[in-house]
Amino acid sequence: MSFWSTITGTTPQEEQDANLERQKKLFAEALARRQAAGTIDPVKAAHEQELTDDTYNEDTDAAAWDGFKEGAGEGLNNVLNFPGEVVGAAGKGSSQLLGGVLKNIPWWVYLAAAAALFVWMGGLSLLKGRLSK
Repeated sequence: MSFWSTITGTTPQEEQDANLERQKKLFAEALARRQAAGTIDPVKAAHEQELTDDTYNEDTDAAAWDGFKEGAGEGLNNVLNFPGEVVGAAGKGSSQLLGGVLKNIPWWVYLAAAAALFVWMGGLSLLKGRLSK
């Protein structure tokens, strides 16, 4: 019994393979009886036999190991992406807050603030020289 089979409670791979071979043998015998009785077209019988020959069990241990590796990789990516997601969420929240505040200020307050900044930066002295001419 393999390691993964004991953890997952699945049938060991050898037992699954033995069951499949037994079922293939029973199918081949039934197909041979139908061919002998002439109740199946030879082309269809060949096709059915080909499909049966191509049937196989997947390796449960390999599938479990692949699933383990995939899950471990996703977990590692989650751990590595977490700091960036936290910073992104904080940035998004603060930008929404600031945008909400700025959107709710009336347009005339912006105009008054621009005029006050113009005066504070010495814009009146520029206008005084221009307007006196």
